[in-house]
Amino acid sequence: SLVSVGNSALYVDGNSESLSRTLSGAGTSRKTFTLGGWFYKTKVGSGSDCRIFQWDNGTLNDDRGMILIDNTTPDAIKLLIEDASNVATMIWTSTQLLRDQAWYHWCLTVDTTPATPIFMFFLNGIEITAWTKSTDDLAQDDVFAIADSGSRHAWGADSELNQGYLDGYMAECFYLDGQVITDITDVVDISTDGLYVTPKSNTAMKALTFGDEGYYLDNATNAQTDASGNGNNFTNNNTVTLSTHTPTNSSALFNPLYVNNANVALSNGNRTMAANGAVNEMKIATLAIPPNSGKWYFDLSWDTWVDGYDDGYLGLVSEELIESAGLSSPTTDSNQWSIYITASIIIKLGDASYVDTTQTFNQIGDIFQVAYDSDTGKLFLGYYDASAT
Repeated sequence: SLVSVGNSALYVDGNSESLSRTLSGAGTSRKTFTLGGWFYKTKVGSGSDCRIFQWDNGTLNDDRGMILIDNTTPDAIKLLIEDASNVATMIWTSTQLLRDQAWYHWCLTVDTTPATPIFMFFLNGIEITAWTKSTDDLAQDDVFAIADSGSRHAWGADSELNQGYLDGYMAECFYLDGQVITDITDVVDISTDGLYVTPKSNTAMKALTFGDEGYYLDNATNAQTDASGNGNNFTNNNTVTLSTHTPTNSSALFNPLYVNNANVALSNGNRTMAANGAVNEMKIATLAIPPNSGKWYFDLSWDTWVDGYDDGYLGLVSEELIESAGLSSPTTDSNQWSIYITASIIIKLGDASYVDTTQTFNQIGDIFQVAYDSDTGKLFLGYYDASAT
């Protein structure tokens, strides 16, 4: 049967949200560990870094390690690892940039016990080998504070919890204390053709060897509870909530790569768009759809209506139509398949228009619907009137 991830954890940077934990005892190993999980980044090209994970020895900027989206090379992955003597051993920045609006699986595995230490970072099942390395001094038997009693672990922010907040989603995050993984299929499944990377089942993840201080955040009931059986729970700060947008159940989210108007603001994990009331403001929603299989659905609802600007489009609509002056209805363009909401509802299917003047269209909670059957190539447009009984 197919694996289904029920929930992810949504981190909103404007709320300074993070998960944090201070180790109460020493871990299994200070030389060997594996970290990983899934993330979906909702901002691109940011001038400030955002942390996926960070640890330190309990003191700011001491004996630390971090996996982050870089600020000096926007959208690159940066690894900064210091050993337990507070000496930087690895500072690597990927040449690959993460700008796709999609889920990424990552895994960092380290083992300094061999004569040639193991240090590997996987992205979507493939080891990244193209890095800019400003420091590359990992040595045999280097030790790290990640497993020290009193060390701090943080997801979605720096371990001091005062900067580097992530805006996005994370799921299936884990820490294996004392374990090294050189075969990525230990923590993720890859199709035989190599095209698809999918999560392991919840049962398979719980069967991993976590060590004394390891944990598995499966988001079954909340973002902070450890599902490994160790009871290494986190503190939920400000507050990280759950979302049904997951690596196996992707939602249509507004795309931050497309900026039609600087005054259009995205929030709520890119589920919400706020316009300033001016005309010709739009956002593109992104949802990956295989070309010839599956059935897909998304919808949109209005939370607030602005007098004089309470019309809009939903569906397959050309940017030129939206931005051109004087085009106030879809009847002027035969190439769109959309719902146009104005004094009446117009459903535009190519050359044909269907007008419904009886609907109460501008009620908060009304839902405008798009469904696509990729098996047959059919598009369906719909409308739910919240005031209907």
